[in-house]
Amino acid sequence: MSLADLGSGAKGAVPKLAAALEAKDADLRWRAARALGLIGDVKAVEALRKHAADADPAVRAQSIFAL
Repeated sequence: MSLADLGSGAKGAVPKLAAALEAKDADLRWRAARALGLIGDVKAVEALRKHAADADPAVRAQSIFAL
């Protein structure tokens, strides 16, 4: 089971996942964006908006989908 599988039950992880969107590793960034979308906390909106313009297409797509 992953944080994303916990949905809103993982809201405590939102700050760390939002910080993970700043990682150099694109794989980590898109997974963080996906998890934030599945958790669905409004506290992640600004971080996701920023990464809706990420250089990596997977990060962009997951950020947009999460919003």
